[in-house]
Amino acid sequence: MRKKGFTLIELLTALAIGSILIATCYAIFGSNIKVAKYAYQNELDYKESSVGFTYIDNIIRSAYKIELIEDNGETNFKVYVLNRESNQISSYNFLTGVSDGIKYLYAYIDNISNKSKGKSKVRITRCENLYLYFDPSNKTVKILLNKDRTEIRYESLIYVGEKL
Repeated sequence: MRKKGFTLIELLTALAIGSILIATCYAIFGSNIKVAKYAYQNELDYKESSVGFTYIDNIIRSAYKIELIEDNGETNFKVYVLNRESNQISSYNFLTGVSDGIKYLYAYIDNISNKSKGKSKVRITRCENLYLYFDPSNKTVKILLNKDRTEIRYESLIYVGEKL
């Protein structure tokens, strides 16, 4: 007389197949989480680069005067912007600096019209490297942010005309 039920071999085989399926699902889920984290971090880096690039671009385009300064490896000029509402003139110079182990883009703003305020150092965004170069012969400004990371690299050439 034969009893109904599973043999030990059948149970072990089912357990082995189930374990393989669970391990495979876990590996796929884990790799998907890693890919999602990587994509999210790249998106944050891209948006931060975008903010820095747009800020620099807007300041350069709104400048009424560009002054050559000594090339420090990151920039060779500063710009002067007139605030039309308050009729105050400010100079802007862009540099990078490290804070808490992270490299940031800073705008050094000097209110020319009101010397009592002095220079302000404003942190704009994270920035791995910066290259701003004014070419007076071509009347152009080259902007290059994060040149070593292609996924967040920004590069532009702006014709500034007679702002010297």
